[in-house]
Amino acid sequence: MVRHLLDNENIIYYIKNETLIDLIPLSSFALGGIKLYIHKSHLTKAKKILDQTFRRNNHLRIV
Repeated sequence: MVRHLLDNENIIYYIKNETLIDLIPLSSFALGGIKLYIHKSHLTKAKKILDQTFRRNNHLRIV
């Protein structure tokens, strides 16, 4: 879902550890989960989109 939202807005991003965690789910704890990196020129726009979309889900943390 996050990919779809960012792609629709032409936001440059990179998702780290996604494939490895799909293959070895227990590695999530060791790797710190799936990480989303957003290009600094798109950061403000991406935060706004993700905050609006996931406002009710307190478990999503953008750092």
